[in-house]
Amino acid sequence: MKQRTKCGELLVNARWFTNENRVVAPRDNRDKPPNLLVGRLIRARGLPVADKRVFGKQNEGTSDPFVTLTVGADSFTGAVVPSSLQPYWDEAFSLPVHACEAETAKLKILCEDWDDLSANDFLVSAEMALAPLLEQRGQPWRDWIQLRPGGSRGEVELELQWIYEPEAALLDAFE
Repeated sequence: MKQRTKCGELLVNARWFTNENRVVAPRDNRDKPPNLLVGRLIRARGLPVADKRVFGKQNEGTSDPFVTLTVGADSFTGAVVPSSLQPYWDEAFSLPVHACEAETAKLKILCEDWDDLSANDFLVSAEMALAPLLEQRGQPWRDWIQLRPGGSRGEVELELQWIYEPEAALLDAFE
């Protein structure tokens, strides 16, 4: 009988399905103060050019955009989409945000161009107050957010839901 040597190899087959209409299912905790911002970074459009072509028309070019979403000290950074001014991510995220911060909590949106050999280039940014999400009472909110520094343009599509998550409340008790 031939002896086999174990090499530690693992074969995984995965398949990704997207569903444009999916939302995070609300729990029966709508009467409790929200403590977790969950959402999806969906896509962007109209982003400015950061990487100009050496040859060709002057305004031709592209960017390698990625987005960082920040609330307080917590942040989520999406993947880099190479050579695109209309990137598509469809990435889920969650950030802890407590209802006691509702009056002042803001979601900061920063879109940058990733560079391999130098510092990343700023593209566009925005800030969004989270207080209006309380009126949604745990229901998802989806819209395009205008991204505008001095004269540039662009929009990012987000789906947001401010919910009460019991597990997040337990973690807060130990901090």
